[in-house]
Amino acid sequence: MVIETSVIGVLAAPGEPAGPWLVQAEEGGGMPLRRLLAAAVSAEVAEVERRRLAEAGRPQTAAQIARQATAGRVVPTGARGAQRRTDVAAATRAVFDAVDRGMLLVFVDGRQVTELDAMVAVTADTRLRCVALAPIRWED
Repeated sequence: MVIETSVIGVLAAPGEPAGPWLVQAEEGGGMPLRRLLAAAVSAEVAEVERRRLAEAGRPQTAAQIARQATAGRVVPTGARGAQRRTDVAAATRAVFDAVDRGMLLVFVDGRQVTELDAMVAVTADTRLRCVALAPIRWED
């Protein structure tokens, strides 16, 4: 899986508060990779939750309800089941762990960054690319 995005939202200047869609560069225009990834995870979770809420208001066909019931997303009466919210902190920890184990490759403006505490230059047009690796198994 490859995730590519520009820096989320508008770049907040040092000293300005950064909201959920903003990243805040430290003086000199950089930040630790850890902070950039945490902001990306937070923004992605917020977007998934927004889409989930938008989907909840749309009418569903019988086939869609059946598929969602099989997946445990709705109860058989057609009413939506309890939706689990994504734990941002747990998702962020999982991303950090994947980077540490080498299972998530991170590129900032085309340059691979392997250390979470490495400082990365951040501008309004910075590109973040994450490539998740999966083990390949085969039998002889």
